[in-house]
Amino acid sequence: STYPGLVSPTASLSCSMLQLGRAPPQRVEQISTDLPFHVNLLEMTTRQYSAGKISRKKPLLWVHIHKAAGTLMCHLAQRAGESVVSPSSSCNWDPADTYRSTNSPISGPSCETRLAYFTSNQYTYGQIERELRPSDHCWQDFNYGVMLREPIE
Repeated sequence: STYPGLVSPTASLSCSMLQLGRAPPQRVEQISTDLPFHVNLLEMTTRQYSAGKISRKKPLLWVHIHKAAGTLMCHLAQRAGESVVSPSSSCNWDPADTYRSTNSPISGPSCETRLAYFTSNQYTYGQIERELRPSDHCWQDFNYGVMLREPIE
């Protein structure tokens, strides 16, 4: 199916990026050099980056949609020098934020608990690979990111 405003997969990569700032939204078949950025994901996953100090004020929580490149994002975060929450499974705080805790009747950690844990350990990155619960809505304390892609038929 087609989603207006999404960039279709290029080369063998099956990821999409939401294109902002265009009216009306249009489907783009290739990433072109006139976009304000150019990213070679294959190079980023194989190249070793020097770990640097992450200067964001708030840690980043990636909404890891199952089977939608969350593991790729975990690898990219590690290579970019992010301090990943631990213990983790593919950057998902284990056991609270892993796929195994999907539909669990137990609530995730509160915003206060999550922030205290990240702050005391100087973590800058984590992922949540389950449904978002009200206890995950820590908008004041964390930045959030997500990647959408077209379904594989």
